[in-house]
Amino acid sequence: MLDPDLLKAYEQTNYWCFGIGKNDDFVLNINEPQPELKVVYEIYSLSCAAFLTACNPYSKVLSDQENEHLQNQMIKKLESKGFSCLAGEGRARSGGWKSEPSVLVPGLSQEDACSFGREFQQNAIVWVGPDCIPKLLVLV
Repeated sequence: MLDPDLLKAYEQTNYWCFGIGKNDDFVLNINEPQPELKVVYEIYSLSCAAFLTACNPYSKVLSDQENEHLQNQMIKKLESKGFSCLAGEGRARSGGWKSEPSVLVPGLSQEDACSFGREFQQNAIVWVGPDCIPKLLVLV
C-alpha cells in the first residue's frame, strides 16, 4: 500500500514532455485533459501513451549516476521492443524533490506500461488513453 502523502505528491507532480507538441513542451497533470497529446497520437498513429521513469526505485533516492544507468537500461529495453522514447521529466510542483528524467512512450499499452513500471521497481506510472486524460496507476 502506497503512503497517502506519497500518493498525493505523485498526483500533484508536473509530468513534462519536451519538444513534441504543437508548442513544443507540454505538461501532463493527473486527471486533467491534455489536448497536446492528440498531436503525438496523430504523429505516431496511436491512441495511448505512458510516462515512465526508472529513477529512484520504490522512492529510494539514488545518485544521479545510478538513476542515469537505470533510465538508460529502461530506454534500451523499450527501444529494443520498437517503442519511441520521447524526453520528459517529472517535477514536483512544490519543489519537494529533485526532478526525475522520464520518457513519454507513445503506443505503450496499459498492461505493458505497468509491466515496465514493476520491472523497474516504480510505485506508480502515468498512463494516458484515447481521451488524453493522464491517469496515475499505482503498482504497489
